[in-house]
Amino acid sequence: MLNDLFTPSTGPNGLLEGLKVLSVELGGDGMVVAEVAASSRASVECPNCGARRYATGTRIVRFRDIPHGERAVVLSWRRRHFVCARCRQPSFETLPVFEESHRVTTRLVEWIWQEAARSTFMDMARRCGLSQRTVIGLFNAARRRDSSTRPVFPFNLGVATVEIAGLPRLVLCNTADGAVVDVYRSLESFKDSLGVSLLQAPSAKRLAMDLALHGVECILRDAFRVDGLLVPPQSVGRYAADLMLRASEAAIAAQAHREGRTAKTRLILFSRRRGDLGRVGARRLWAWSNDAPAIALAYDLKEELLELCGSWRRQGWENWKSGAARLPYIGGEASTRIDYGGVVALIDRYAEGIEGYLQERGAFREYERTLSALADLAPTGARSFAGARAYVLQKFGQRPDGGGPDEREGRRSF
Repeated sequence: MLNDLFTPSTGPNGLLEGLKVLSVELGGDGMVVAEVAASSRASVECPNCGARRYATGTRIVRFRDIPHGERAVVLSWRRRHFVCARCRQPSFETLPVFEESHRVTTRLVEWIWQEAARSTFMDMARRCGLSQRTVIGLFNAARRRDSSTRPVFPFNLGVATVEIAGLPRLVLCNTADGAVVDVYRSLESFKDSLGVSLLQAPSAKRLAMDLALHGVECILRDAFRVDGLLVPPQSVGRYAADLMLRASEAAIAAQAHREGRTAKTRLILFSRRRGDLGRVGARRLWAWSNDAPAIALAYDLKEELLELCGSWRRQGWENWKSGAARLPYIGGEASTRIDYGGVVALIDRYAEGIEGYLQERGAFREYERTLSALADLAPTGARSFAGARAYVLQKFGQRPDGGGPDEREGRRSF
């Protein structure tokens, strides 16, 4: 039964091609040991000078392979050694299925790269019978190889911030099919990669930009040579809600002090959607309409703007601005007055991009589905950014044939 694990047809792309299995045994320590041999004779040419070489004997070398369940697997290979008749240099038999530097199979490296999305490095090391340091080294080697083959950026590109591995990360997507092009640890790492990655990029792009990245818009425009900038209204709502919370923070803290409560609890209450408020929260919101009318109005404006971003209307936006203009004149001390002027200026600046996005919203369905799935994503076992990035690229990245994410992989079944 175990012999079926080591046929050339198993593993991705037949990674054991060139080997034949002689026997499979279960060691006393629970490790599976497969004795293998080369299925064809080794080349008689010296790798150093090209002259004929002669066999001098064999030695047994061991290579780690993908684990069988919870058991580590070792391939025991009786390898032939040679000496050159001309240069007298020693050499030995090699096969492309083996990584000589770490004494592992190439399919084990691929397995570690894919398994990092589901398991910790410590767990993988235990199952493979390797040290954790070795597993991390193999993962980093696979990551460098994967990064060197990333596809060129598509003409229609979406850039968004999504929380991955506990922090907001910059994600690039093809808006046509929702495939993730790449994930970056930070904006700085993205900037560092621009010079190399964009050499083969098209001369003009239509960019759908998360409003949270408006501070680096000029960098994005220059990098992608943007022809048209579009702004998803969902990103407007998320970012504007944060801005409104910050603008209201001083007034909310002062009101919390008067109520004998902590500012943190009142800020949490303010940030919640109306439908998520419990009985106590709804009662406190009603009390604000009498005790703190500015905070109550600010909360209503926040809710109205989030709803407006779901179904954007220019007239609705103009009405919202009229309500926001009243805020600075309601309240007591100047230091605690609420001013949403910064929110108004920001959204006014990108109103054309928001409307342009909505006019073509049908073309962004796959992109929105990918961002929605990423927002809900919590990859089990992916404790590091590298592991989480591997998981995202495997689930949402482009297929080898250049198409979008493969639905058969269950890319939205988390």
